[in-house]
Amino acid sequence: MEWVKKNLGFVIGLAVAVVLLGAGTWYSLGTVGESSTADGELQAKRQQLDELVKRDPYPEQSNIQLAKEEEDKKGEDV
Repeated sequence: MEWVKKNLGFVIGLAVAVVLLGAGTWYSLGTVGESSTADGELQAKRQQLDELVKRDPYPEQSNIQLAKEEEDKKGEDV
């Protein structure tokens, strides 16, 4: 017990360090679920992007212009 009295600052610092390590571990483990949820959403968005990029016809400027011209023709016919 005498050692603890002589090294009270060290003992208090050690206790604070242990508490902070515990809090950090608790926080890290708590955010793992959020991280996996965000990762799942990211994968879904990447898959959606890949589907859009691989779609035929690819949305190039010439295809967009042809679509606009077709819309204009439909508007004139009505």
